Amino acid sequence: MISHKTALRLKEHFENLYQTYNHRKYVSPDPLQFVYEYDNSKDREIVAFISSCIAYGRVQQIIKSLSSVFSIMGSPYEYLMNTNVLSNQTDFKSFKHRFTTGIELVYLFHGLRETFQNYGSLQSLFLSVPHKKASGVTEILTLALERFRNIAYQGKDIHRYNSLLSDPKKGSACKRLFMFLRWMVRKDNVDIGLWNKLSPSQL
Repeated sequence: MISHKTALRLKEHFENLYQTYNHRKYVSPDPLQFVYEYDNSKDREIVAFISSCIAYGRVQQIIKSLSSVFSIMGSPYEYLMNTNVLSNQTDFKSFKHRFTTGIELVYLFHGLRETFQNYGSLQSLFLSVPHKKASGVTEILTLALERFRNIAYQGKDIHRYNSLLSDPKKGSACKRLFMFLRWMVRKDNVDIGLWNKLSPSQL
């Protein structure tokens, strides 16, 4: 066990690191960099969700894959609201990111489209989960993710294996989805804090 004096020195050291490096100019090549390119809150929420889902593998490939996705979409919200599964399949038929195929991406888009049409935002979907039945954020995330899966896949076999959406029921730590929540809930020089119904202390 370290002494109180040592603990204070470590705290000061890490606080100095935080103050020095917790700035947007140091974010690249983190996938969060794509969120900064949009001003509309709906675009930002969609971009953050897609970016977190694809954020696995080598960082260079992640950035390349996300660049190709967002170059096709333009305004992600407008794209989703003005397209359908068939047109998405045409646009992303050649998409491939490690284990992720274009069809997986298309059904993720379908889930996002239906969510925004029915709930208005991902935050509203998250908050629609009966919180009294959940013991914490992890369980709320589990219930919200299950609801999103049902919206996206509607019983289709693709939900049996999906590289984009972690499944906490199968023991996944859901690191990418918690990263998305951090981006949405925390607000500082890096995280955008778009959601205002959850406290960072709950993460």
